[in-house]
Amino acid sequence: MTAEEDALLDGIAAESADDVPRLVYADWLQDHDRDVFAEFIRIQCEIAKLETGPRAIIEGNVHLWKRQQELLDGYEAELLPAGFESMQSVRSKHRFHRGFLDEIDLEREEFLSIAEVLAELRPVPDRVALRCFGGLLSMAVRDSQKAFGCVTTMEVDTEPYEAGFHPLDQLMLAPRPKLRILKLRADNSALQVVASPNGFAAAFPAMTQLHWTGGEVNDVVVFALLNSGFLHQLEVINFRHNAIGDQAALELADRLSRSKKLRNLNLSNNPITRVGQSAMLAAFGSRVDLF
Repeated sequence: MTAEEDALLDGIAAESADDVPRLVYADWLQDHDRDVFAEFIRIQCEIAKLETGPRAIIEGNVHLWKRQQELLDGYEAELLPAGFESMQSVRSKHRFHRGFLDEIDLEREEFLSIAEVLAELRPVPDRVALRCFGGLLSMAVRDSQKAFGCVTTMEVDTEPYEAGFHPLDQLMLAPRPKLRILKLRADNSALQVVASPNGFAAAFPAMTQLHWTGGEVNDVVVFALLNSGFLHQLEVINFRHNAIGDQAALELADRLSRSKKLRNLNLSNNPITRVGQSAMLAAFGSRVDLF
């Protein structure tokens, strides 16, 4: 890559919401005989402007969508960032937007194999989802700190884990300012991590959804999360299939009922009696799922 191209990509990353740096880069690509990529950027930028408009406008420009698909069908390897071309499993789980890779879903091994490339991508994909289980998470975080900073969605099973290293400890080695959605299947040994001074609220400042299901999340865990202030920043809280009782239900009703951010609280399949259920319904109405 030349210094000129490097600077153009820096400009795109710095002004990711602006089409102008992308279109300038498309002109540069065409001047350097990379016509396919240039055309793809221009078409996707145009589609992005139209796709939320009236149906009549979309139907009047259907040729753009057809040409986009032709380019994807014929030249996808050329459109993917260097280092991604031969990864067929990854290629089946990604999306382009405005000319660049914008979403990608990865298993741990896939993530590790492209970590160096992912860490240097410009612009950074808006959504990077990672599915990682048990002590394997520790290895992924330890070996790929910079790439891990790109992850926006994580699905983690914290059992079994490496002796002495709870996976959540590894995940929280540094703030994760881009991590927006966390899906956990965890045991109560995570409580000390949740309740620590540098807990979830400090580690995940951008988190909007927490899904912690199918485990032993109980009243003590809920109290720790409430006291940390973490639950107050969330839009979706999913504690389905756990061990939460009336005490935590009443506390959630009292302390989160006025949250303007909370859109859904799922407490279905927890041992909450009518006392807790009544308080939850009075506090949250249709925002709570109890059954």
